[in-house]
Amino acid sequence: MLQIVCCDRNHKTHTQSQMTRLLKQVDAIGSSAYRERKLDSIFNALKSDNDSLTRKFLFEIALRYEQVNAQQKFMNACKHVYEKAVQQKDTADIAQAHLWLADGYQRETKLDSAFQHYLQAENSYR
Repeated sequence: MLQIVCCDRNHKTHTQSQMTRLLKQVDAIGSSAYRERKLDSIFNALKSDNDSLTRKFLFEIALRYEQVNAQQKFMNACKHVYEKAVQQKDTADIAQAHLWLADGYQRETKLDSAFQHYLQAENSYR
């Protein structure tokens, strides 16, 4: 069995299985408003960390914000992951953040911004 652990400067430890379990619990919540509050709590607990596993879970949180129609929180989470990925020079996460931001701007019918992020995502993959 493979277990991945990530730590931050405060020595907080989040295992992949713990985060997966938390997200499954959030998925089981029926009320969108309550789900959103739980996502806010998890996001706030993780947002100061900056490793690939944490960014993966922040993307998972962004996806769930989209599922509960919290468009602004979806966009903020994607922007946050983008900033963290740039700090770490993580090209894959930078490109993914650009794609998700582009999709968000397209849903908001901000087509110039969507095009810009699609183009930046494409350039990241080159």
